[in-house]
Amino acid sequence: RRYRAIWKIENERLYLVKLTDCCSNEVYSMNAIFPSRTDASGVVFANWYTGKFVLHSGKLISADYSGHSGYNSLVYENLYSIRIKKGVVKKLKHHKNT
Repeated sequence: RRYRAIWKIENERLYLVKLTDCCSNEVYSMNAIFPSRTDASGVVFANWYTGKFVLHSGKLISADYSGHSGYNSLVYENLYSIRIKKGVVKKLKHHKNT
């Protein structure tokens, strides 16, 4: 895949906000890709998505790098687990790391 997607959750609904090319940073037209699904603000309700997002935010609390394997373990202040079904948030868990 050569694109980067920007998402937002608003009113417990998942929206695709923007698609950009990872190499050229070209911004793709949401209207061209989703002509009948783009709303007046230019975003697309992601009713095709069912799954889980895991998000981190806040200060970086710890980082562990194990040399040869290249494995990084990063722990941030906040951890969010979000379950989504057909574009609608069904469950949101927040864990505060210390």
